[in-house]
Amino acid sequence: MNVPPAMLRTVFALACLVAWGCTGDEPVAAPGPDAFPGSAASLDDLGEQAITAFAAGDTARLVALRLSEVEHNEVVFPELPAGRPEVGYPVDLAWENIVLRNDRDVLRQFRWFGERESVHHLATECTGETQSFETFVVHTGCAVRFEDADEGVLEVVLFEDVLERDGGFKVFRFYDHTPQRLGAS
Repeated sequence: MNVPPAMLRTVFALACLVAWGCTGDEPVAAPGPDAFPGSAASLDDLGEQAITAFAAGDTARLVALRLSEVEHNEVVFPELPAGRPEVGYPVDLAWENIVLRNDRDVLRQFRWFGERESVHHLATECTGETQSFETFVVHTGCAVRFEDADEGVLEVVLFEDVLERDGGFKVFRFYDHTPQRLGAS
């Protein structure tokens, strides 16, 4: 079944209105003082900023949306299971792995998004497990739904895991999954 994008947006808006009473004009609270700099204010804000940055080729914005080396090494990694002293996994190796994969995958996403004239964010959802740590929460199984002027409504895993800290959302790293039409396998 091929649902026109405009109808899909209307259905999403009506579902939001009926289920939660939202009008689309609700303000999103700014991240708190302990959120990392550059954090998005919500999952949807993160997805929208990422999609917009990929479409515009804005590498600076993508860097700001991802954990920095200091954030990862000094705050996040020590709380992760791999960061426990008895495990002995080197933090610099963990960070190097993130950077190498992220940089490769960002370039691959730019190839896909660089050919697009117009993309419009629809929703960002994380349907996987949520893991709570001492100073942050990790959301997994994240995907971004968007509309492309040529392709219609698509979904893509731009980032699989999102760190939430004091109302701010950041990406661990970006991925190179190819956007898929909804309902396509």
